[in-house]
Amino acid sequence: MKGLVEATGQPFAAELVFNGGTGARPSRDGLSATAFPSGVMGSLVEITESTTPILVTRRELRPGSSGPGEFRGGLGQVIEIEALPGTPLVVYGTVDRVHFPARGRAGGQAGACGRFEHSAGTPFSGKGSCTLRPGERLTVFTPGGGHGPLAARRPERHARDRRDGLIGADAASGGTAGNGDD
Repeated sequence: MKGLVEATGQPFAAELVFNGGTGARPSRDGLSATAFPSGVMGSLVEITESTTPILVTRRELRPGSSGPGEFRGGLGQVIEIEALPGTPLVVYGTVDRVHFPARGRAGGQAGACGRFEHSAGTPFSGKGSCTLRPGERLTVFTPGGGHGPLAARRPERHARDRRDGLIGADAASGGTAGNGDD
């Protein structure tokens, strides 16, 4: 799309949706990187890159973002976008859970706050706008969302979470590595 935007000089608009994790359920872990039950699908990398002058350089689950508990909350995501040459981007955000995490229920712990990191160091809190000049990147950390006390989590589930890199190293002691509002 870069060539088309440069050739026509026309502005463009794209609505990108990056989902966080759902909260844990009373008998199951939460869902990762989903907007259940709303049915809003997250933006597909291939569609974004083929229709806009945006390069998605990273998209992965965000370890440590879930709320620990007997049932772990779903994980958020880490998404990094870059403005392609010749096309500065104005990013408008209207996101929540940047300053206050999703709280745990029934003794479960809070999930991680969402946050944004601009490669130029420009502050962006998730409400309002920021500009990405060509080559600059914006990294979006979506929040996670636990249910029940962590001490009640079955040891084999906890071991699997650690083995799969889903939780921080200090989760066993009740900490929430990577869950701060940096």
